[in-house]
Amino acid sequence: MAEYKPTTSEESSQEENIESSNVEKKSKKGCLLGCIGSTAFLAIISALIVPQFANVKPNAKVSYLLNTMIYIVKTCAVRESEGLSTGFLDIQYLIDEYNNGGTRAFTIIPNVGDDSCFNLVGNPKFAWNDSYAENKFTWFSISIDPNTGLFTKKCGNPLALRCNKGNTW
Repeated sequence: MAEYKPTTSEESSQEENIESSNVEKKSKKGCLLGCIGSTAFLAIISALIVPQFANVKPNAKVSYLLNTMIYIVKTCAVRESEGLSTGFLDIQYLIDEYNNGGTRAFTIIPNVGDDSCFNLVGNPKFAWNDSYAENKFTWFSISIDPNTGLFTKKCGNPLALRCNKGNTW
């Protein structure tokens, strides 16, 4: 019986198969390391980014309060320019709309001793137990001088959200 000898093209294809199987083994190791590395990278990045979003919801509640108070005082100024009454009860519907709008963190009331809608106070609804949370919300007030049009914006705690040094916002 004659002995079979592979031709040169068959020899080269066998060598290619051996080399490609070695490359496949190496590429599988690289894929595994890539998966582990990318997972670790994503974990580190998320650990750095997630704390930045911790105050998003409380900050949104404070911003909503401040924007609502500005809107109410501006509405009061418009009412005065039109010769309408500017009593607190005349804009009560706007305050009720805010106060009854779900889980609001603040209640809007008139400033003590003033029955006009030019002076408002937003008080936090909740009492917080831990020291960090106590600094999260504070009271905010806004008043406008109807003669000059100047706004005065004050807040109770400069460490609270949206309250600046000097207790202004």
